[in-house]
Amino acid sequence: MNIQQLDFPAELYGYRFHNPALLKQALTHSSTGEPDNQTLEFLGDAVLNFIASVYLFEINAETTEGELTKKRSQIVNNRNSLSAVAEHLNLTQYIRVGKSFPESNERAWQNLRSDALEAVLGAMYLDGGLEAVETFFHSHFLPATNFSTPQIQKDYKSSLQEHLQSLSQPTPVYKTTQVRGEDHNPHFTVACRVKGLSSPVIGEGRTIKEAEQSAASKAYGLLSG
Repeated sequence: MNIQQLDFPAELYGYRFHNPALLKQALTHSSTGEPDNQTLEFLGDAVLNFIASVYLFEINAETTEGELTKKRSQIVNNRNSLSAVAEHLNLTQYIRVGKSFPESNERAWQNLRSDALEAVLGAMYLDGGLEAVETFFHSHFLPATNFSTPQIQKDYKSSLQEHLQSLSQPTPVYKTTQVRGEDHNPHFTVACRVKGLSSPVIGEGRTIKEAEQSAASKAYGLLSG
């Protein structure tokens, strides 16, 4: 679809472009033979990385660098995630492609949506600065993902192990003691044995990892409290 045929040729998701040509380019695929969105995609990727980094740092500054990096990658370096956001926002209807574009190839469409979303962010940055992209990120991008939670799950197993090592104590031992529920919806109980505690600490969760984290959290609280 040609962007000039839209009812709001200079506006997208509440942001009105001062330079509509930037938006048109952001939504133009290389198959059209016209100035395309590849350089804007490059810029948008960098801007999204920065904004996501700031967001993740602010909601949990005490999280380790590794956890922050992993979470950021799930947001900005995941083609499935970016494509899903673009699809949620109905971005595909605005993208301009040429006759050579393989319309029957779903992977091509997935990449198209991801690239166009990043390009729109790049165009938005050039047109309205970082504040415009931040507003879009919080108003439209995050609500379309699973990453708008206020906390990143803390790794209590690592915290517990580091605490015990600082006391020259052996590492904790985890044992699954019970599995309940149906195969498609199990519930696990895990016992965590820690030197210095008279009895095992019990944790529960929908996965073994979640149950171990629960037990580690309780054990860490007992030892450090």
